[in-house]
Amino acid sequence: MTNLLNKCQQIDVVRSELVRAFSFFIEEELFNEFTISEDLSHLGMGFKVTLNTEELIIGVFVSNIEKSVDCKISLRQSNMSVDWSLLRSDFDALRYLGSDVSDLLNNVNNSKKLIGKLRTKIYDEIQSKGIVNFLNELEQTIGEK
Repeated sequence: MTNLLNKCQQIDVVRSELVRAFSFFIEEELFNEFTISEDLSHLGMGFKVTLNTEELIIGVFVSNIEKSVDCKISLRQSNMSVDWSLLRSDFDALRYLGSDVSDLLNNVNNSKKLIGKLRTKIYDEIQSKGIVNFLNELEQTIGEK
C-alpha cells in the first residue's frame, strides 16, 4: 500500500508541476485549451502525464524500473489522439533544452526541476519569437530528426 501511495504522490508532483509551469499558456492567451491526461496502465513500471493544448503536447514519462525521467514535445495533429508511442517517436524535449540535463534524468525526484527547465526554455523562446514562430521552428526541428 505504501508503494502505491508513493507512486500516486509522484504522479501528483508531475501533474501539479506541469500545470504550474505551463499555466502561462492560458494566462497569456497563447492557447485556448489546456488539459492534463495520464496513462497509468503500467503503473508498476512507470506512468505518463501529458499536457495538451490545441497545437502542442508536452509529455513526461517517469520510469520506476529505470529510475529515470523522459520528456517529449509534439505538435498536435487534429486527427490524431494523444498516444505516448507517437510522442516517443517525436521530438526529444531534452535535446531542445540545449544544456546538459543528463544528471536530472537518472532520478525520478528530479522531474520538477526538469519540467521547470523546459518551462523556462519554452517561455523564453515564446517571449523572444512569438508563439507562431516558436511553433514553426518546433515543426521544422521535428521534421529534421
